[in-house]
Amino acid sequence: MTAFSPRSESSDLIGREQELRELEEWFAKPSGPLVIWGQGGLGKTALAREFGKSKATLFVDVTTATSFDHVLVAIGEAAKLGYDEAATLLGLQQALLTRKIELLVIDNIEQLGEEIATLPRLTSLASHVMFTSRLLTGFPLETQLALQPLPIAPNWSSAAILLLLREAAIDPSTMAEGENLALYSKIAAVTDGIPLALGLAAIQISKVGAALTASQLEDSLLDLPNEASDRPTRQRTMDESIDWSWRFLGADDQRAVLSLSLFASTFTFEDALEAL
Repeated sequence: MTAFSPRSESSDLIGREQELRELEEWFAKPSGPLVIWGQGGLGKTALAREFGKSKATLFVDVTTATSFDHVLVAIGEAAKLGYDEAATLLGLQQALLTRKIELLVIDNIEQLGEEIATLPRLTSLASHVMFTSRLLTGFPLETQLALQPLPIAPNWSSAAILLLLREAAIDPSTMAEGENLALYSKIAAVTDGIPLALGLAAIQISKVGAALTASQLEDSLLDLPNEASDRPTRQRTMDESIDWSWRFLGADDQRAVLSLSLFASTFTFEDALEAL
């Protein structure tokens, strides 16, 4: 009988080994900024945080920023600087140099809109600067790391392992075996390997069990709840995660998404052209 006990596993970097290697290669040499980008719920923030744990890192969440000046303020607050130090780019540069910051991570830049174009100015603040975004940026000399959903498979996969680990964080007695193991794999497949959806599914499993959760997900995963009050609104449900991305689309892109939403599952490029 196949069994898997998650007690000794760490979940944050499951299935991200290749991405970590690419990040280390970028960090090993002087280079331009790196942008981790991809759809909501893929774990861009988690990957950046975990990578930075072994470095002298300053992590800055700019979710509420709407201008370059707001970003400077957020950096100053994250570094616990005084107003004078954080008031200008030069002041921040001198302060961070004193603190020997190796890696500056600017998280969640998509809502900055046209102000995104000002962010390459931040590359003077540290030897390596990383951004996370749901949108492509096109910075000069940037390295792009396009994050994809975790691999899924009929039997066992990185996505299924992450699901089990997230559920084990809620219920440490969790163990998947036999038929239950197949249910975890089925749930992981329905979520398309999106880490946020896997985490939300784990919460539901802890409440009603794997069998009922798998049945519920046959209808929709948009309303899977996240009762963790410390989570941003955009990470409470898949519906809210999608809504956060939706607001940054132009009218033409929104119309295109509405047209493509007619497809209940995967579709080809030719199908998309016909729908549009």
